[in-house]
Parts: sequence; structure tokens; C-alpha cells
Amino acid sequence: MSLLSVIVCTRNRGALLRETLASVRQCALPPGWQMELVIVDNGSQDATPEVIAAMQREAPALVRAVLEPVPGLSRARNAGVREAQGELLAFTDDDCLAEAHWLANLIAAFQRDPHVAAVFGQVQALEPQRPTHVVAVKAEVRPQAYRYPCSPLSIGHGNNMAFRRTTLAAAGPFDVLLGAGSTWGAAEDVDMAYRVLRQGGLVRYDPACVIRHRPRATAADVRRTHWRNAIGLGACLGQHWLRGDQFAGKCLWWFLRDLPSAAARASIRGEAHEAPVPWVYLMGVPWGVCRRAGYNLVH
Repeated sequence: MSLLSVIVCTRNRGALLRETLASVRQCALPPGWQMELVIVDNGSQDATPEVIAAMQREAPALVRAVLEPVPGLSRARNAGVREAQGELLAFTDDDCLAEAHWLANLIAAFQRDPHVAAVFGQVQALEPQRPTHVVAVKAEVRPQAYRYPCSPLSIGHGNNMAFRRTTLAAAGPFDVLLGAGSTWGAAEDVDMAYRVLRQGGLVRYDPACVIRHRPRATAADVRRTHWRNAIGLGACLGQHWLRGDQFAGKCLWWFLRDLPSAAARASIRGEAHEAPVPWVYLMGVPWGVCRRAGYNLVH
């Protein structure tokens, strides 16, 4: 019997976590596969511990509870990876809902090609009627394959990704300076995808693996999220560039080069909420590179 580990990291989202876990539990699995649910409490101060304890009572053979008291999504992900026992490790977030065939389709994507190191899936908006509050979605319906040299910036999102255990062992842990709650606040998923590509791994995007992501509460939350993402992207690829990886610098240049035209296209289409977003990244990504360079000088 093969084992798949689903790692859910959470902090102070007890009410949402309950729905996330319920959606993962109802996912179908192909014959010959079992699932374990690794829930990492990243120092919550709300009812999250009670939600996790209740889930353990309901399914003691299914749930592994992990406490990582130091805030930071990368720290929490690393704690989950250390605890997980599966040969495949899938990640989603505590503000997401899994579609019924999410896990079965992830497993199938790995089984179709033994050379696949990682799979990112489609992320739909849970409330598409609120486009001004949507972030971290990828609704592309065509499967895609990625090998180095390619940019990691459009592969997918950390709320819907999976890796072979051997892939993560070779790539090393998530960078604790990246990710929500950390120094740079985002892009630990981009960093891991880039490292997997850099070591020769094949990364696939499979639109059949569907997660639905909750919108942000307000437009101001969306703006703050984009700013953190921009800083994180700059810090992530900037770190590789500063270490002498010239291709990471090219990825940054390509990304920044295309932002003004993306803003213009959004304005032409009348998408007033989208037009300012590229400018946030045009400012935030270089700032993230500079901040990472300053951090490296001090440390």
C-alpha cells in the first residue's frame, strides 16, 4: 500500500481550517493508496488546537498533529515534511478547499511519468464573482511541463503543489526567510520550484488537480498581499542571483520587463482592479532584491 501525505500548515484560522480538512478528507484515492493528514499548527492563539484535536479524535489513524511554535510558513512546511511518512507530499493552505478528485489526479500525474519531480495544480477562486478580492489563482486549462532553463514565476502556487519525497530530500528544506510570517513574507513556493528545476527536475502543471482558494476579505488585503508577494519574489530570485546564478537575474529581468505592457492591457480591457497590480510588482520586486542584498551584507 502506497502512502500520500497531505500537509496543511495553519495559524489562527480555526474556523476555516475545519472546512479545509473536511474537504481533504473527502477526496477520493485510487486503489492501493492511503492518505495521512499532517496538520502543522504554527503557533495559533485561537481555537485551532481544538479543531486539530477534534479531527484527531474523529480519525486517529489519519491525522498527524505537529506544533511549530516559531511563526513562518516555511518553518511550518519543514516541520510537516519532517513528520510526513508518504512517498508523495502534497501541500494546500488553510484558506482553501480541495475538489473531490484533487489527490487522485495528483497521484495519477506522478504515476504517468516516473521522471516527474513535482506537480502544481489549478487554483480556482472560491468566489469568482468577487474578482477584486482574488489572489493566488491559476486557472490555465492546458497541461504544461517545465524544465530548466525556464522561469519559475508562472508555474503555480504553494496552495496546490506536490513533490516526491526524494525530490524534497535532494532540494533541501524550504527557505525560512521566505513565506508568510517570515522576513520576506512570500515566495517559498517559487524558491522551491526553482531549486527543483535547477537540479534537473521535471515540474508539471496539471489542471485536473483542482483547489479552490478563498478571496481576501477586502481590497486592501489584496494590495498588501501583492506587495508581500513582490518583496518575496525579489528576495527569492535575488538571493540566487546574488550567489552568482545569472539565470535567476534573467528571470527577474524578464518578469519586470513585461509588467508595463501587462498594466496597459488590463487598462484597455477595463479591468480597473488589475491595472495597478503590475506597478506594485515593478516597485516591490527590485525592493525585495535590495533588501535581500542588505540582509546578506549584515549576515
